[in-house]
Amino acid sequence: MRQSKTYALLFLSICLLIVSSCKPKEVEENENWKKMRLMHQIQGASQIATVEYVISKVVIGKKEQKLLGYSLSEADYLAEAEARVKAGIDLAKISEENIRIQDNFIHLSLPPVEIINFSFPAGEAKVNEDYTEDGWLAIIEGADIDRFYQEAELSVRKDIVNMGLEEAAQDKTKKFLMKFLQQAGYDSIQIDFEKFRWEPNPLNTGNIPQANG
Repeated sequence: MRQSKTYALLFLSICLLIVSSCKPKEVEENENWKKMRLMHQIQGASQIATVEYVISKVVIGKKEQKLLGYSLSEADYLAEAEARVKAGIDLAKISEENIRIQDNFIHLSLPPVEIINFSFPAGEAKVNEDYTEDGWLAIIEGADIDRFYQEAELSVRKDIVNMGLEEAAQDKTKKFLMKFLQQAGYDSIQIDFEKFRWEPNPLNTGNIPQANG
C-alpha cells in the first residue's frame, strides 16, 4: 500500500511538472497570436493616420538689367500660390517587434511621421497684374518665373518642420489607437514614435519629396 502511494505521488508530481513546463509555452504562443492579430489590424488603418495642410505662399521675384554694375531696368513679379502637404504615419510598416504585451498592458513603438505627398502647382497660381510689370530692358521670361517658383517652393519645404505636422499626425494616430486598444481590453497603453526626419528636396516643383524616416 505504501509503495502504491509513493508511485501515485510520484506520478502526480511528474504531471504537475509537465503542466507547469507547458504553461509558459502556451502563454508565449497566446501572446504571439495577440501580437500578430493586432499587427494586422493596425496595419489596415494606415490611411487614418494622415493630416493635410494647405499653405498659402506669395511668390515674388525681381529681374534687373545692369550695365557696369548699375541697374538700367527692373522687372517685378508677384503671384499667390498654394502648397499642399500630406503627412502621416505608415502603420503598414509596424511589425511584431514593435508590439509588447503583458497582461492588460501594451506598448507600441510606431514608425516616424513621413511627408507622403507635397505639391506646389505653379499653374494654379494667381498672378498679381497690378504689381507684375516688365521694365524697358528687363523682361521676365519663362525661365525667370520657374526660378521664382523654385525659390518659393524651397522656402515652404524648409519651413515644414516648423508647421506642427509631426505633432498633428502623432496626435491623430495616438487618439485613434488609444480608443481602439481600450476597446480591445487594454487598460494600460503606452505609444511611442520614432523621430521625424525631413530633408528638403530642393528645386523640384510639383514632385513628391524624398523624406528620411
